[in-house]
Amino acid sequence: MLLLFVSLALGSPADEVCIAFTGDLMHHCAQAPAARAAGGGEGYDYRGSFEHVRGILSAADLAIGNLETPVDGVFEDHCFPRFSAPPEYLDALADAGFDVLSVANNHALDRGSDGLGRTTARVAA
Repeated sequence: MLLLFVSLALGSPADEVCIAFTGDLMHHCAQAPAARAAGGGEGYDYRGSFEHVRGILSAADLAIGNLETPVDGVFEDHCFPRFSAPPEYLDALADAGFDVLSVANNHALDRGSDGLGRTTARVAA
């Protein structure tokens, strides 16, 4: 994961804002078994995937990431070339400190326009 930090001084040091940008947040096949085990076999727990960046992202005033996978509730056949992630993936991103997720990328339609609609609804919730 690439992290880019931007600090803006808006007049005085007290007005400084820190924004963290990351690259692609992609769910790959190999992550699912580990997240399933971390979830105790009941659901998925992806928090461990972000443990090393949680402090950095949470410290930023605004953390923005590119969600490079649909999270539409359809978690079958979720590997290349049509990715998807279970809803718990979004829970882990929120826990890691992400405030904004972009879905404007080449995998946005991996689950069709309905999948994009379900993903944006989940992200907005």
